[in-house]
Amino acid sequence: MADRKDILIINGKDMGKNLKRELLRMGYNVEEVFDGNTGLEQLESENYPVILLNSELPGIEGNRILKSIKEMRPFSEVIVLGEHSTMRGAFDSMRLGAYDYLSRPFDLSQVISTIEEAIEHCKKHKSKNQGSRELSHQSFSSNMVGESSAMKSILDLVQKVAPTNSAVLVQGETGTGKGLIANAIHSNSPRWDKSFIVVNCSAIPDTLLESELFGYEKGAFTDATRLKHGLLEAADGGTLFLDEVSEISPSLQSKLLRVVETGDFRRLGSNREMQVDLRIVCATNRDLYEEVASRRFREDLYYRLSVVTITVPPLRKRPEDIPLLVDFFLDNLKISGKGEKIISPEAMEMLQDYDWPGNIRELRNVIERMIILSERNTIKVRDLPFTTPNHKAAKQSSLMLSGERYLTLEQLEKIYIEKVLKNCHGHRSRAAKILGVTRHTLYNKLRHFGIDEKRIASFKSFRKK
Repeated sequence: MADRKDILIINGKDMGKNLKRELLRMGYNVEEVFDGNTGLEQLESENYPVILLNSELPGIEGNRILKSIKEMRPFSEVIVLGEHSTMRGAFDSMRLGAYDYLSRPFDLSQVISTIEEAIEHCKKHKSKNQGSRELSHQSFSSNMVGESSAMKSILDLVQKVAPTNSAVLVQGETGTGKGLIANAIHSNSPRWDKSFIVVNCSAIPDTLLESELFGYEKGAFTDATRLKHGLLEAADGGTLFLDEVSEISPSLQSKLLRVVETGDFRRLGSNREMQVDLRIVCATNRDLYEEVASRRFREDLYYRLSVVTITVPPLRKRPEDIPLLVDFFLDNLKISGKGEKIISPEAMEMLQDYDWPGNIRELRNVIERMIILSERNTIKVRDLPFTTPNHKAAKQSSLMLSGERYLTLEQLEKIYIEKVLKNCHGHRSRAAKILGVTRHTLYNKLRHFGIDEKRIASFKSFRKK
């Protein structure tokens, strides 16, 4: 559809049965939900040029939903339908980005006229911003935060590839944010107002994945009691995101190749050719070229899907981004009954030293856990849920090389004692308890290693930095 006439009505209670009926009669595609949270869930997968929002939703303030809509879909136009005509209500709605504010009793012709104007405004807004929108951190959702050179390179690459229709392959370890990059590509493309369909290829059995993608006709197999439209059709005009694409079986790979090359496909049980216009973005936590070399993935499909390849580095290779991510999660993870939290410099240092095998996803879970369990406003080292196996302190106390030379056990012991003292801010009794020795033994070791009072005092001042 060249000019989309899709409308979402977020209704708290009946705003007038005639409104939806009249919109349908005039050829609009109307979806109606009856609470704000359901409306926001609908907007996660579908885009609407115009949204009609009841200002008095049950149990939740309409302005809060309006703000969330404009953050999620900045180019959609929201028309607020208020119960009462108040200057304050209209002012607040317009301040939050509403296109217009209409109050009861609704003049149906006025509502229709405002919707038409909003659709035209949406089209002009899209045209004006097409090709000229610059990527920023706000273009990414959730975890895509960072100022490292690796992240800047990814931002630059996404900015260049987003306006095109080229297929993109995103590679990286689990939890690095591959799906968020795919979403950013779609959101900054000419298809931004169309569907973004996500398919987790590893979560769907291969026997079902084909029917999910291609759909099927009634009677195509035993349980096919009705026609089912596949996800290829759902993504028509938009973007299809195939997550963990390396899990697709060889037989399904050949069918997908035809879709990528021509846009043609058939529903299961049908002889009729159908065609879709979609962009394909794929992600995998494997090296897809190695999968090709091992003959587990078709070479011709690989080259079709990897016109542009974006490799996302693991979090351990960009520790400079960790403080930004921690601050982001502390600001955005709102947990009932928990106030704002800050993190101590010592805890932040340990977070930067940790290996993060689960990458950003693990970091988010750790921050959420600390927010919940910490009784204080400041999150400290003792609040961290992990121990030392993946920590640099453990690396330094393992068989590691210093240049080309192994450290001696005595050198390792000194390094570890200093690390524990630093994390305890020079508190020797606490350090002795962690080390599993008596205070007397610890004092003897401090003298042996030449760790004097001046050095211990530097650990005490560490918390003030």
